Amino acid sequence: CLVGVTDCNVGPVQEKNTWYWYNGSKHHVCNGTHTDEKPSNIPVFNPNDVIIIYMDNDMTLTVHHLPSNETDTFTLQYTTLYPYFDLDWNDKLTLLV
Repeated sequence: CLVGVTDCNVGPVQEKNTWYWYNGSKHHVCNGTHTDEKPSNIPVFNPNDVIIIYMDNDMTLTVHHLPSNETDTFTLQYTTLYPYFDLDWNDKLTLLV
């Protein structure tokens, strides 16, 4: 699954600015084009893994993979952001707020 934030409340095909983690890499998409991809400290997600996501006041998005105790950060540029998840057909997601 993809986990991150976006600056617009739309589906994956209409991405404007989206920052997300996927399969061991950090990605930034701007207007549908991948503008940045970097290796991640976080390994590939496994079923039932717990992932903690939070945003600091300085617009830093932190993704923490609890099983491996690895963390990655994104430095963001926008103040209005929405959670972003893109799941496969058999993926399940539980949100705790």
